[in-house]
Amino acid sequence: MKPLTLSLLIAAMAPLGVHAQPGEPGPAEVQIELRPQVSAPPGPLRLGDLAIVRTRDLAAIQQLVALPVGHAPRAGATAVVRRDVVARWVRTQLGLAHSRTLWTGADESVIRGTPAGGAVLATTKPLNTLAAEAAVPGVARGQWVLLQLKSGPVELERRAQAMQDGNVGETVNVRADSGPIAARVTAPGRVEVTL
Repeated sequence: MKPLTLSLLIAAMAPLGVHAQPGEPGPAEVQIELRPQVSAPPGPLRLGDLAIVRTRDLAAIQQLVALPVGHAPRAGATAVVRRDVVARWVRTQLGLAHSRTLWTGADESVIRGTPAGGAVLATTKPLNTLAAEAAVPGVARGQWVLLQLKSGPVELERRAQAMQDGNVGETVNVRADSGPIAARVTAPGRVEVTL
């Protein structure tokens, strides 16, 4: 059964008067269990793809399951999303009170990109760690970005122009005063180079 189908199945049970079992959320609570591993075809990722959502409020579960959290990595690539990052994203997008939400499951979810057909390709690429934007594109080609140059305790910041699109955690080429340079995307509109 696909993750989204399971989440919707849980949502469908809520309005039927299913009483909370011990360990299940009460009427005003939401429990979100992050899966340790997810395989996803190209395209948008929803919270229901990454986690099992439990609540007795049908409207809340529908909203949570459908909440966009980013894009799946390309086929054969993998990405890691931390639970605290997803929790912060959910709070900021829905205004869900921290006291109403119980996060369980894995501390990190490894997302493996699959081809549209669903078969997983072998890859030798290392995992990309995603920051707060959970695979939301960090920079776009032609966009002006803040370039941080780090060398030991010294940090400099300057403007640069992205020469290609890139997600948080990926390396892209940017054009600075001194010419093109490869930099890692650390947040939307921000890149970093360690010298």
